Amino acid sequence: MNLAEIKNSLKIDMVETTRGCPEACLHCGAYEDFDRSQLTVQSADPLALKKYLIRQDKTTGVKLIDLFNKYVTTHVNTEPLRAANFADFAKMVFELSNGKSQVIAISHGLWVKHADMRKKLEQITELMRVGIVPLFVLTVDSARSRGNIPPHINKDSYLETLQVLRTALPYGRITASVQGNSDSQSKLWIEKTKKMFNEVLELLKLTPEESGQLLIDSRSYTNTGRSKKFLDLKNSEDCDVIPDSEFVKDKLPTTHAWRGMIRFDGRLIVQKNRPGKTYGDSATTSLWQEVEL
Repeated sequence: MNLAEIKNSLKIDMVETTRGCPEACLHCGAYEDFDRSQLTVQSADPLALKKYLIRQDKTTGVKLIDLFNKYVTTHVNTEPLRAANFADFAKMVFELSNGKSQVIAISHGLWVKHADMRKKLEQITELMRVGIVPLFVLTVDSARSRGNIPPHINKDSYLETLQVLRTALPYGRITASVQGNSDSQSKLWIEKTKKMFNEVLELLKLTPEESGQLLIDSRSYTNTGRSKKFLDLKNSEDCDVIPDSEFVKDKLPTTHAWRGMIRFDGRLIVQKNRPGKTYGDSATTSLWQEVEL
């Protein structure tokens, strides 16, 4: 496939800025197992990322950054607080697109008392304060460390995460996406997650104004990757990459026929755009095809 065929119906909405993730989430759709190589994070060099974003198609002369959707994300395999390049990437997209495109942060949050992750989260909140990152989605569940994260560590981690994030509530959209398995026998039962998160909110003691600014969404897991292999989902829910249904409905352009992703090595791959299914589609290798540039 060449770019000339699809450029008028294509929006690039994802960039693979990292490979591997040490979070080892039991539900992650990006991986099918817990191979050691997949648990070590590699972050693309910011200079290489910039080169990929401004890469020009030989036939049409179009730069890839000019094909970006209004809102873009990292790959579903990326935890921004483990990446060395998220802040650089967000600023780069904003600047190179002249503010026409912005990067959404989707994260499980920091681990309690983890100084480096806290520093990265503070960088993101600063980007929210200056209008570069418009939305932070906090994924709330008990899936990290193969679903074996101690409950008190999980709760304390979300509490510290929200203590940092609350400083950005007046400046950007912050959504807690409460996720889990609908099976009451599962250790990732969504009702147990909701109870834990309510306890976090009680400890956080948000003001009435802050409570109105923090948005809460919820969904079941999608039957792909580790979820499919390890969770035996009774109810699978297709969803978009951005787990904030109201934001996607009201803010995200979705009528284009093709969606694209820039790979870790700079290649452009595309797939049919299927609104409401983009999370699972992103993790399904067979749905992607490479575009010659």
